[in-house]
Amino acid sequence: MMSINLLGIDIAKNMFQLHGVDYSSKAVLKKRLSRDKLVEYIANIPPCTIVMESCGGANYWACVFQRSGHTVKLIFNNGC
Repeated sequence: MMSINLLGIDIAKNMFQLHGVDYSSKAVLKKRLSRDKLVEYIANIPPCTIVMESCGGANYWACVFQRSGHTVKLIFNNGC
């Protein structure tokens, strides 16, 4: 399995875009998943740091991903 160090997730209503990089910042994952597939997919990858934009649903997803052993960082976008 690929070695993902950092996983960026663009969260949305139904489809989620994932972009993972390894320790050398080389892209090792580009994937689009539906809401019903996301939790299972994240639960089955080795623990990594997941980064998401802070928005209405981000705290919910952070809790879900942390239960699978991942570290979650939320990024605040002030619109600048």
